[in-house]
Parts: sequence; C-alpha cells; structure tokens
Amino acid sequence: MDNNKTDNGRTDLETMGRKHTGNRRTNGKWLLLIILTVFCILAVAEILHGRGHATTDDPQADMEANNRKAAEKAEKELSGLQDGTDAAAGEQEADTAAAEQTPEDKPSMQIVFMGDSILDNEEEGCSVAEMVGEKCNAKVYNMAVAGSMAALLPNEYFDFTAWRSNGFLGVVQGILGNISADFFSAYDAGAILNECDFSQTDYFVVEYGINDFLSGQVPQSKYLEGGAELDIDEPHTYAGALDVGVRTLLQHFPNAKILMVSPHFCQIYDGDVLKGDSYTLDYGYGTLVDFCGCCTYVANQHKNEGVLYFNAMDDSGIDAYTVKEYLKDGVHLSGEGIRLYADIISEMIDQDYYRAE
Repeated sequence: MDNNKTDNGRTDLETMGRKHTGNRRTNGKWLLLIILTVFCILAVAEILHGRGHATTDDPQADMEANNRKAAEKAEKELSGLQDGTDAAAGEQEADTAAAEQTPEDKPSMQIVFMGDSILDNEEEGCSVAEMVGEKCNAKVYNMAVAGSMAALLPNEYFDFTAWRSNGFLGVVQGILGNISADFFSAYDAGAILNECDFSQTDYFVVEYGINDFLSGQVPQSKYLEGGAELDIDEPHTYAGALDVGVRTLLQHFPNAKILMVSPHFCQIYDGDVLKGDSYTLDYGYGTLVDFCGCCTYVANQHKNEGVLYFNAMDDSGIDAYTVKEYLKDGVHLSGEGIRLYADIISEMIDQDYYRAE
C-alpha cells in the first residue's frame, strides 16, 4: 500500500512536472510573439517618423494643422511685402492706387499766376493762388513778384541779353526761355520756371497796375486823346505792356485762357495821413481808375481770343466803405480780401472751364 502510494506519488509528480514544462514552453512562445509584435510596431513607427509622414489618428485635426501652416506661411509673405521686401510689388500697388484716384483727388486744371504783391502776399498762411487752387481743384504756380509792374521803366529795354525787368514781360519771356531762369533766382518764379510744364496750363491769371501807377514813371498808353502819340515804345506803357504780354501768351499757348485782373480801389497813406484814393490821386499819368480803364480796354480787345476779365475796381466790392475789411493798409489784401479775391477768381474760372466741357 505504501509502496504503491510512493510509486503513484512519484508518477503524479512527474506528470505535473511535464505539464508545467509544457506550460512554460507555451508561455515562452507567446512572450516571444508579443515581443516581436511590439518590436515590429516600433520599427514601423520609426520608419514613418523618419519619412516625415507621422499623422494623428484624427483626419480633421490633420487638415486643421495643415491649414494653420498655410495661414502662417501666407502671413509671413504678407508681412514681407509690408516691410518692403518686395519693392517691385509695392511700387506696382502705389501706381495702381494713383490710377484709381477719384476725379476729385486729381487736379482738374493747371493755373499760372502772374502779378505783384496783391497775389504774392500771404495772410493767415494763405495766398490768393493757393486758395484758388483748393477751390478749383487745380495745380497752381504762383509767379507773382512783389513790387513788380506790367511795363518796363525808362531805363529798362526790350533786350534779352541785358534784361532787367522782373515784371509781366520779364516773366513771359522767362517762360518762353528767352531769359535765363537764373534772373528770377531770388523769387519763387525762378524755381517755377525750371519745374513747370507751361504747355499744360489751362489759365494764366494776370494782375498788374498798382505799382505802374505808383511809380509815376509809366504812362497809361502811348496813344493820347485826339489822335496824338507819345514818343515811346508800347512796352514802356501800362496798356502797351499788357497788350504785348497777353498777345505773346495767346500766340505761344493757344490752348490756354487768360484771366486779366485790374487794380482795385486803394487808399494811399503817407504814414498815418491819408493822401488820397484811386479817384483823386494822380502821379502825373492819371488816376488809378484811369489805369483800370486801360486794363479794361486791353481785355476787351482780346475777349474773343479766350481772355476773361475781372474788373476789381468796379466788381470786387472793395470801396471806401469796405476798405478796412478787405485791405490791411489801404493797398494790400487782408485775410478777408484774399478770400474775396479767391472766391471771385475761382468762380470765374470754374464757370468758364466746366461750361467749355
């Protein structure tokens, strides 16, 4: 009994040992299979990562990531353009913007001003020419020279090689290139002669007369009442100089018009003492009203050739009652006077310009 138990017990132990050995072998196979599987997965992941094709398990997330990258790239390129890295594109955009300007942004016309201190002076930071430019949406060139006249003085001659006058005839000949721009280098007119394309001018505004009158050296005209004539060349008279200058401009700039402006009402003072006004003072060649009559005559002679006329003596509203409002010293325009002149001149030009269109 005991021996059998011993034999059976040994037999059972052996049997159990064989079973455990088989289980260990089976488990080892599974463990090896798992290890190989993990190794393969890691190898595949490494390969995919090395090729740069690693993706998430979410296609929507992948698409959003790609969109973000594209947006960041576009933003960088746009920033480069804004910083001037693409100069050619920037210039092209500027050209396009200029071409797309509205008509109101572009100057509709070119106006050249010629005159004395009535047009040359500024008050409250603005001149007649500048204000007319704003009102007419025009490119303006102000060639007025303070103290200048229409006529040549007795010691000035119509000789381009020895020219001395900075007045109307001098400016006209400078425009034509008969006189060097250097002659006007001390004035704004000198720079304008070098930069302005006068062939593009729509209107020349011509205003002279007060200095011709005040000089006491300039006759109104060479032609006297009764048919007599002064022994003097026309450029040395007020009416003659205006006529020569206007005819020259009309000849060389047939597409431009001329707006002539006469002298306005003035009160002349000697210090604080009133000497007289446009109707009473006479320095030897008539009153200022008489000089205004000469300007009216010349304008009428050329009214069918594109000459407009602003009779400032009669139509400006400056008189003995308003002189203190529009003139700061009895002669030169105040701020209100500049606005008055600019309103009248710009209205005349606008009416003529847009009627012609």
